[in-house]
Amino acid sequence: MASKQTLAAWGPLTASALRFAVALLVMAPLFSLIGLKLRMPKSRSEFFWISMVSISGFGFLYPLQLTGLKFISSGLSAAIMLTSPLFVVALSALLLKQSISILKIVSLGLGIVGGCVLLFPNANFISTTEFNFFQGSMLTLAASFFLALSVIATRKASVYMDSANLTFWSMLLGLVLLLPLSTYEIANGGLFAPSWPSFLSLLYLAIVCSALCFFIWNKAIIKSTPNELASTMHIKTPTAVILGCVLASEPFSLSLLVGGIVVSFGVWLSQKEQVRKK
Repeated sequence: MASKQTLAAWGPLTASALRFAVALLVMAPLFSLIGLKLRMPKSRSEFFWISMVSISGFGFLYPLQLTGLKFISSGLSAAIMLTSPLFVVALSALLLKQSISILKIVSLGLGIVGGCVLLFPNANFISTTEFNFFQGSMLTLAASFFLALSVIATRKASVYMDSANLTFWSMLLGLVLLLPLSTYEIANGGLFAPSWPSFLSLLYLAIVCSALCFFIWNKAIIKSTPNELASTMHIKTPTAVILGCVLASEPFSLSLLVGGIVVSFGVWLSQKEQVRKK
């Protein structure tokens, strides 16, 4: 919903660039205040993997997802992004040589099914035109793939840098990549109609969803394997729906109960497999 508010004020590239610029302005003094030291990447390997995180996570993921939101509903976008854990498992097998079990695929499949059940009542899956529906869906599916690729790249980059430095430098490089694209977007008639709701949404996305959540997200990737992380990525969907019931007084429905149970069962199956392996 916050992303939709920013897209009502700016184009997707400009909204992404503004979001990361504000996040960087917050992170630099905050890290210094809590004793986390920023250091420049030095080796070629550090630059390479930070670049990979930036390109996949900031250069492609958010512009693609936000552009897709112009053509499809938030519910459908969220449902398509549920495929990302499957991409994580596939890429970890291909690039990190991690094994894939049948139970892992079943548990991730349950996560997708449960997430769709949760989202269905408010999804408005049918777009205005078939072309918009297809275009928005394909852009969002590509964003889901790049989210998974950024998980793998972050895992590789974590060998060289801690979470604070990885978050800051990858986001900074991502901003550098987005600035010329954002400038081109504005110069060619891109939307530029800021309002107070859009500014507040931008601050929320920058401070909470970018500065704080990316730091925690990167720390989680460093502490676990991509397969373990994929097992828990579906939790955000029932969490978001439950928060909607509690904070926004949205109705509690049978789909919420069933979807939450299915997602939870999928996560339990996957975690049971991880415990068995250990």
